[in-house]
Amino acid sequence: EGASIPKITIVVPCYQTPEKYLVKMIQSVLDQSYGNWELVIADATETDHENAQDANQIAGIVAKTAANDKRVIYHHLMCNGGISDNTNSAIELATGDYICLLDHDDLLTPDAIYEMAQTVLVRMKQSKCRKLSECPLYLVYSDEDKCDGEEKRFYEPNRKPDFNLDYLLSNNYICHFSMFRADVLKSLRFRKKYDGAQDYDVILRTCGAALTQVNEAAICHIPKVLYH
Repeated sequence: EGASIPKITIVVPCYQTPEKYLVKMIQSVLDQSYGNWELVIADATETDHENAQDANQIAGIVAKTAANDKRVIYHHLMCNGGISDNTNSAIELATGDYICLLDHDDLLTPDAIYEMAQTVLVRMKQSKCRKLSECPLYLVYSDEDKCDGEEKRFYEPNRKPDFNLDYLLSNNYICHFSMFRADVLKSLRFRKKYDGAQDYDVILRTCGAALTQVNEAAICHIPKVLYH
């Protein structure tokens, strides 16, 4: 384990996701320059008469896009429990050392997972850790921007600051693309009563745990746009 590289799980809850966005999201993960990842898609699209075609179509799109890549895991949920419960279902299937949050209509840059994994390895070296489970890094986040539907125009880059508790208490500037140590996120989980602000809630609690159990060094900002 001491010589291993981090396995990164990307969790994506989806619901009636348009084919165009779903295909591009999956392809952006398949195009990663770093290979030790898994993509867990938790699909909450209902299978009742009205939405059955949508549910079957999404499953088919995932299978076709991912082809024979076993790193892509599709899980159809029995019901739509809301964004927090749906995301927790994906997290339960995660086997990575770290878990990244991604929306179903987001796109990763080709180096996104590499940058996340490299940050973990650098912190392990600095902390003289021999095991990934001992890495004191709780949360890593990156900059972001927007793009048009054709991925030809990129605009509104959001250059985020390094960790700033005062700023975070007034605004969820971290958002995505963010990565959590797996055991920390699985322990905290998303809370259904905060649906709509569930990311903010789990980020605040993760930072609270980091500051209490380690220090600010457990929270790291990568000053690069890693997703659109």
